[in-house]
Amino acid sequence: MSTARKFNTTKRRKSVTISARVDPATARALDRLAAAHNRSRSWVLNEAIRAQATAEAEYLAAIDKGLQAAEAGRLIADADLDEALARRRAASRKRAA
Repeated sequence: MSTARKFNTTKRRKSVTISARVDPATARALDRLAAAHNRSRSWVLNEAIRAQATAEAEYLAAIDKGLQAAEAGRLIADADLDEALARRRAASRKRAA
């Protein structure tokens, strides 16, 4: 089988197998989650990895956006940031009360 043909076959796969070692407590937790969702361990792991990858991608995009803003000179003064955060905390406390 040629290299090109192997590559094309790999591209068409719907999933890729990944192997990982976890401690027994983590495996038991995975089993409990899988049972609670009536799904497989693989499904639980796939959902966890997808959520983590999505969160990390969003985090990195936010950092990139902040760096671009800083490079363009769009910065917030410390005092303005402190004031905005104080307002948010106060509003959050009001909602919680």
